[in-house]
Amino acid sequence: TMSPGVCLLLGLLILGADLTPGLAEKPGTCPTAAPEGLFYPCSFQCLEDKDCLGSKKCCPLGCGPACLEPLQDTCHLPAAPGPCGGRELRFFYNVTSGRCETFPYGGCEGNPNNFGTRAACRRACAWKHSRFVSKLFLLPPQPP
Repeated sequence: TMSPGVCLLLGLLILGADLTPGLAEKPGTCPTAAPEGLFYPCSFQCLEDKDCLGSKKCCPLGCGPACLEPLQDTCHLPAAPGPCGGRELRFFYNVTSGRCETFPYGGCEGNPNNFGTRAACRRACAWKHSRFVSKLFLLPPQPP
C-alpha cells in the first residue's frame, strides 16, 4: 500500500499538471479593441485561448474577455496601394517570393506591410520569414 505522503504528493502533481498552461496559448496577438461594427456585451466568453473555437484567441475586451481573431502578421499582408491617387514607390514583403518588393503606394490607408526602404522591410520581415533562418533554427518553413 502507498503511504499517505506518497498519495498526497501524487495528488498535488496531478492538480499541478492540470493548472499548468502547457500549449493552451494560440499564436497571434489580440486586437486592442473589438473589430468595427461588432459589439461584445459584458460577459466572460472565455478564460483561456483553448476555450475559443478555431484560431480565435481569448482577448481582454471591455469588462470581460471575448474570443476574437488574432491580428494578422504584418509580413503576411498583401501589398495595399490604398484608394488615394499618389504613386510613391514603397516596399512590401512578399511571402510567396520571400523577398521585399516594390509597389506604388497611393499615400493613404493601405496596411502595415508598407516600408519606405528595402532595408526597413528586410529588418521587419525577411529575417524571420526566410527559409534559411527557418532551416538554421529548425523551424518549419513558412507556408507560401
